[in-house]
Amino acid sequence: MYGGRDIGLGLMMVVVWARGDRRTLGLTMLASLPIAIVDGFVSRDQIGGGEWGHWVFVGVGAGLAAGLLEWF
Repeated sequence: MYGGRDIGLGLMMVVVWARGDRRTLGLTMLASLPIAIVDGFVSRDQIGGGEWGHWVFVGVGAGLAAGLLEWF
């Protein structure tokens, strides 16, 4: 199930990117950030660590989204 979610989300972003709509891609990236946040909390709860393996992507995704949305 984990891999299916990642593949689906990745394909969705590729389709938006292929259409050339930077704003929609930026919003899609922002919408995907809660997945990494929740995955980090689940990892910490289930295995007692490893949350930063997920949370590191929040900063990366937020930075990419901000650039696509021309926030800086």
